[in-house]
Order: sequence, then C-alpha cells, then structure tokens
Amino acid sequence: MMDERHDQGGKGGSGTRAATRAGRGRPAAGGPASTEGRPVADEELLARIFNLGRKIQSLRRPSPESLLSESEFIVLSALQGAGGELLTMKQLSERAGMPPSLISRTVNGLEERKGYVERLPSRQDRRQVHIRLTAEGERTLRKYIKRRIERLRILISQMGDEERKVVWRSVEIFEAILERTQT
Repeated sequence: MMDERHDQGGKGGSGTRAATRAGRGRPAAGGPASTEGRPVADEELLARIFNLGRKIQSLRRPSPESLLSESEFIVLSALQGAGGELLTMKQLSERAGMPPSLISRTVNGLEERKGYVERLPSRQDRRQVHIRLTAEGERTLRKYIKRRIERLRILISQMGDEERKVVWRSVEIFEAILERTQT
C-alpha cells in the first residue's frame, strides 16, 4: 500500500511522495531512477504518475456547463471515428472499449434525450440495429472537443519553454513505452 504525502509547496515543488517497501527515501526493488541528484523509488514514481493521471482525469469531469459526460464523449468519438460507417451496438462497444450494458444506456440517452445519435434497423438482420451520429451530435462533439482543448491550452500557456520541453520529452517516453508493451 502506498503512503501518499502531499507537498504544500507551489510550482516546481516535490509533489507527492510515497513510502517504499524498503523504507522512506530508499529505492524499492526494480531499480531506482534519479532526479535532482537523489534516487527515486519505483513506488514513489508510481504514486506521482497515479496522482497526475487523477488530476488529468479531473479536467475531463463534466462541469455544470459541460455538454457531454465522459461516456457520451467516448461513444460519440467512436461513432465519428467510424467515418460514417454504421455500427452495431456490439461494434460500438468494441470501438469504445465499454461494456455493452453501458453502451446501451449511453446510446439511449444520446438518442432519446439529446438527439445526438439515431438507430437504424439493419437491412440484413431485423434483430440488429445500427447506430449513427446525427448532424447535431457531430456539432456538439466538435464544440466539446474545442472546449477540452481550450482547457488544456490554458494549462500549457502557464508553462515556460523548459517546462514544455520536459513535458514533451516525457510524453515521448511514455508513448514509446506504451508502444513497446502493446506489441
């Protein structure tokens, strides 16, 4: 279990620290990284990454003026990514990476309450239904993406050149690692 402590410092502070299996300040098994001349334990790095992920997710949480919930955004994005192709509920579930029950509830809301998607009966199989993004759904998705990008732009605008380079390089490293582990 990670013992998380939060630094009260400002920009550039040490942030979250975690106790390691070996004890505070000593690296855990798996090898240390190094920053600012001191070793960083794996558990400490895991805690920092986990907390960063939570903070990034908080940017996605719907605010009172939000147009879409996260599941609605994922479903609309999957439909948009299909490039006009009609998708069955099963195909939509696979593309969105969401369980069929959640897809069904989300599609119901997007269709009945908001008119962002429509169901069309299959010509080949009367038991199947295809889902399609409506023009209103497309407009709303574009508007939502624009707002999300603007929120990120505000964060990025607060970074200096060196901080931007560090973030850029960190993203490159994570992308490379993810690519290696997904093959």
